[in-house]
Parts: sequence; structure tokens; C-alpha cells
Amino acid sequence: MARPYPGESDPKRLARALMYRRIRKLWIGKPPEGYVITLAGSEAAEIGAIRDYLGWSPHHTIFVDTDKTGLDVVNKSWPLARTHHGKIETVLKDLDGPVAFVNFDFMGSFNETVMSSISAVRSHLVPASIIAYTFSRGHEAEHTPNWDKARVIMKGFLARNPWMTTAVGDENSSTYLEASRFLGYAELIRKAVRKDMRLVYFLRYNRMGVLVLQDTSQLESNRHWKAVFNDLMPEEKTGDVVATSDTKATIKNLIIELFTGEKMTTPQIASFLNLPSLAVRAYRANWTRGAYD
Repeated sequence: MARPYPGESDPKRLARALMYRRIRKLWIGKPPEGYVITLAGSEAAEIGAIRDYLGWSPHHTIFVDTDKTGLDVVNKSWPLARTHHGKIETVLKDLDGPVAFVNFDFMGSFNETVMSSISAVRSHLVPASIIAYTFSRGHEAEHTPNWDKARVIMKGFLARNPWMTTAVGDENSSTYLEASRFLGYAELIRKAVRKDMRLVYFLRYNRMGVLVLQDTSQLESNRHWKAVFNDLMPEEKTGDVVATSDTKATIKNLIIELFTGEKMTTPQIASFLNLPSLAVRAYRANWTRGAYD
């Protein structure tokens, strides 16, 4: 049985915002032409991120889901955007152009359905294209063979980098398991699509993990991209959020940064974060009068 979509939450909202911010920065002002495709979920919570933050054309945006609830939200809130009631794999197989960004927000196990969906995007990727994948962390042993493959990849990585063995611990340690998830799954995705895909971002929240890979075939030699990537490396450590208090504090800081650094308006920030405008206005008001100092 498919895992029910849990709906919006502060950790999910923060993870999504940090991911989209990373994507826009890694495109260094020159996003590739093509489609943005995502799973709608029950609330189509990415409308603001795609429409207002990325500024994407509705004619090249596709929301997909096997449940019509989120698709109805899209049809009401962004009627020009495209929707598909069915599987994302079907959309990718029938697609008539390149993909700039696809978000496989499955939030479940890395099973063969996920793998076949990811593989279907292979022929549509272009330089700078980005793939994101959200998965559940834990109980992976119940979902072979991809977990077994990820563990083999991790062992090979440590064989090539023995100095990392001490850092990750033994095979049953939480650090080792986390490394196996992120490094192993990223490598499985890379092999399924193209060798030029590079892991450019990852984070975890609650029991979920997020991987972001980018086609860097024409970016590795780009000084601007390399500078942005290196600057981003130590950034967003607070994206690894598990406590509600930490999440709310990080959302507050993000709102202030979007307001001051990216010069976004209250409606734009509210849309991007899928928050009520009143909530964003309250954050900004408290910041303006020094309540967060």
C-alpha cells in the first residue's frame, strides 16, 4: 500500500524552501530551458516556489499525482499550469521536450517504481538540469534490492576512501546508515540517468531525506558556478532539522533573509513558503522592531 501523503508541516516547508533556494543559486542566473515537473501531493504546496520564486512559465510546469486533490488545487490557484492525473513515469515517457527540474517527492521507500520513474527522465536531461528525490529514512532492509545496492556502494566508497571509516563508524552505526542512504541512493540515481549528474545538496528532516543532483557537464569548468557551489557547501546546516523549535527559528531567519537579501515582498515570501501573509507580516514586524535581536 502506498504511504499516504502527510500534508504540509513546518519541517517540510523549510526543506522545500531550502531546496528551491539552492536550485536557483546553482543555476547561476541561467536556468536551462525545459519543463519543471513535480508531484502535487494533497496541497500542491510547490505552486509558489515554482511560479513566484523560480518564475517558471505555467505552460512548462506540470503537476502530477494519482490523487486529484492537489491537482484540483493547481487548477484553481494556477489554472494555466498543466496537470496530469496519473503516474509521473507516464508523463516523462510522453514528454515532448527537455526537463529543467523534476522533483520526485515520493516520500517513501526507494523501490522499483521509484527507480523506473527516475530512469524515465534520462533522455530529457540537459546541461544544468536538476533532479530532486525525497525518501523516507528507516526500515530500508524491508525494501531490497535497492537498499542492498546502496550498502554495496557505501562499502566501495570506503574502500576507496579508507580515511572515512573512522568518521562513519561500523556498519550498524547511525552515521554509517545515513551515509549509505545519501551516497548510495545518489549513486543509484546517477547510474540510472547519466554520469554527469553530481550530488549538489542533501538534507534530512523528521524521518525524510532529500537528495538533489545536477547535470554539471558544462558547469565544472565554470568559475561562477564553482564559486557559488563552494560558497554553498557550509551553508544551510540548519536544514538538518528535527525539532519544531529549531524549524521555526530557521523559518524566521529565512524570511528575514528573503526580505533583506533577495528583496522579496510579503506576498512573494508567503507564496514561496506556503504560509499565510499574516504570518510572514508578523515575522517581519517583529524583526523590524528588534524582537529577534
